[in-house]
Amino acid sequence: MEGSLFIGTRLSSIAQQHNRSCSDEYACAQWVPEPGTAAYTAAKHTSFVGDVERSTVRFVHRVSRDTEAAFGFSTPTFLTAFAPVEARSAVRMCLERDHARCVSPNRSYSPPGDVFTLEQLIRLADVLLDQPDPDEGDTSSRYDGLTMKVRVGYSSPSAYAYYLSVNELSFATTFVAPDGATASTRTLYDVHGLQLLLSHDGQLGRFELRQLLLALVTGVGLFSLAKVATDALLMYCLPKRQAYRLFVQDVTPDFSPSSEEERAVLETVLRAKLGERSFLQGGRPAAPDGARTAMLQPTVEPIVTHTAYAPVQPRGAIQAVDAGAISGAYAPPPGATERQAAPTSSPTQWASVD
Repeated sequence: MEGSLFIGTRLSSIAQQHNRSCSDEYACAQWVPEPGTAAYTAAKHTSFVGDVERSTVRFVHRVSRDTEAAFGFSTPTFLTAFAPVEARSAVRMCLERDHARCVSPNRSYSPPGDVFTLEQLIRLADVLLDQPDPDEGDTSSRYDGLTMKVRVGYSSPSAYAYYLSVNELSFATTFVAPDGATASTRTLYDVHGLQLLLSHDGQLGRFELRQLLLALVTGVGLFSLAKVATDALLMYCLPKRQAYRLFVQDVTPDFSPSSEEERAVLETVLRAKLGERSFLQGGRPAAPDGARTAMLQPTVEPIVTHTAYAPVQPRGAIQAVDAGAISGAYAPPPGATERQAAPTSSPTQWASVD
């Protein structure tokens, strides 16, 4: 719904005579004095509407039945200006650029409508009707007129508010009153004042399963398209495409082994996969079922060495040395050779002495 209201603040009247010598209305003025001339300004009589600030404005609005039906309401549900005063106790008029600055309507008036005084609107908009405007020839808003916009905004079906904004555009209307039956003279009236423009809007929504499914399908399709484009870029365009394919394409063993060999391969691959994941996450490879996994990250075991000393024997001779008996207790004789042996399960170490 849109509407407008005009409240006059200044009335000017000019008495004009018919110019009988003018036969072409495009070449000369048929009525004199002509607007815009010095004679027109001198013949103008101006008066102002007194105490216009005390004028009251009643805002009446409602939501159409088509809008009610679009939201699935079979009966009138939206709060409107026709509701009882108690139901409209939270209604305010706020400044469009600053919603913290608001005024309340006069509750003493019975419905329908929300009633505000013109003084409330002028103060809320920080407008001074009598302040001269240098851009308009030092005339005031009371003289030239002013345009205000009032928007009815819904935040929910049960809540609405008014929002006020100011447009510096002046507003005036002109009408003519003929004098006598001959119409050789007439009075031209020029009325300036405040114009109120009313608009109606809101941002409301309701759940629809069809829209939800459409959004989900669209999102899945776009995600799949992005995945295909990214994979194609990585595998066929970028310099390291050969390395990327090692991680994009993977070969898995048979998860239904039919032989012991296939089962052993499956267990080995699974252990390696667990170790790889643990390694990439910053930990040590996992050890399922008590088995130690030595994939990707080698484990370091302490090496126990036994040092044995023996007299030099002829080349090619083999000597059995009891390392457990002499380790740390046997002093090497002069000319003996030191050898280091790898740990074995037996305390006896075999060394080839040259």
